[in-house]
Amino acid sequence: MSQSSPARQTWTLHASYLTKASKVFATLLDPKKATHVTKRQRETGSFVKWRLEMVEFEDNPTDHRLRSFKLVEQTKTGFRLNDDVAQRKDKYHKVYDNLFKCIYSIKPALTKDEKSNAGVGYIADAVALLLAAEHLGALHGSGGLQITIEGHFLRLGDLLWRHMAAKPERWAFMAARIKSALLFREAMCHVVGKLDMKRDIDAKWFMSHPLRRKILELAEKKVKDIKVAKLEAERRLFEFFPARMMHTQVGNIIPARSVYNNDIYLWQARAVIQQYIASAFFSNLHHRGHDGGVQFYRTIGAGGQAYLDKDELEDFWKCFTMSGKGKVCFLDAINVYKEELKPIVADLLYDRSKTRRREGDEKLPWLT
Repeated sequence: MSQSSPARQTWTLHASYLTKASKVFATLLDPKKATHVTKRQRETGSFVKWRLEMVEFEDNPTDHRLRSFKLVEQTKTGFRLNDDVAQRKDKYHKVYDNLFKCIYSIKPALTKDEKSNAGVGYIADAVALLLAAEHLGALHGSGGLQITIEGHFLRLGDLLWRHMAAKPERWAFMAARIKSALLFREAMCHVVGKLDMKRDIDAKWFMSHPLRRKILELAEKKVKDIKVAKLEAERRLFEFFPARMMHTQVGNIIPARSVYNNDIYLWQARAVIQQYIASAFFSNLHHRGHDGGVQFYRTIGAGGQAYLDKDELEDFWKCFTMSGKGKVCFLDAINVYKEELKPIVADLLYDRSKTRRREGDEKLPWLT
């Protein structure tokens, strides 16, 4: 099969490759419309049964990166190369040259500007490749290019994650279109976080496309889910009692005063830690904080010397004097209490970015 553009760029390709990869090509390359190959053509090695020509992109004529295709007669000559086409030809020639290379499992020629321009040109080429494949129905299916295109994005490594953090709404939309679990998860982590903090995200942008609106709805649901989880964690932090402090009646045996006397250091530790937590809440360092409470949760999750260390407790000991041994026992009780608080915030601190879907996770809700 021969394929040409108005600028006289010609690709000679195999129909079997194109029809397997693209729904549009599968429709155009109808065997009933194939040109009969004569004996003389076979002898000369000419086996072109279809000739496709690139024409102005029907869906959006102003997008010079993309072309539409039409079937033309074998005897038809190509269009003359006018100045307008000459100025624009590189925009789509490179795109489709890369597309055909991907169909043939050949490495595409994407701009190598990772060091000079943070990969902006590379990403632009990959996005154009995605758009061309999408337009031709070549993204999904048995011969689809979604995995290939995802792989080219992932080759950027840390550069990709930085671009994604800067414009997560665009990347979430792109990831949903190619159904990339890894890219979608990473982008949505940033979308949800920025929506929660109400900054650095263009929420209005989501409203201009049905798929974008569904992504926004999903992100808003996640924001609500996270808020519920934060409120639940904060309630548990405030109400928490270590199991060793709770003594219940067993049969006719009621805990004696001496049992509670043995817990005196734990009760003191609880009072001090609860005061710290209450102070953080009243200072808006929790879910209403400018960072959504992240620093507060991280502090609780770190435990140990992250808060209320020995130096910070000096003021406490000025009011509640203790012997050296008493201080050691009190610090032990403080650390025991801190350790038991960690699991309460553990799920809030789990980093779900840049990780593959783990076995057992529910499938990401693809929206296409």
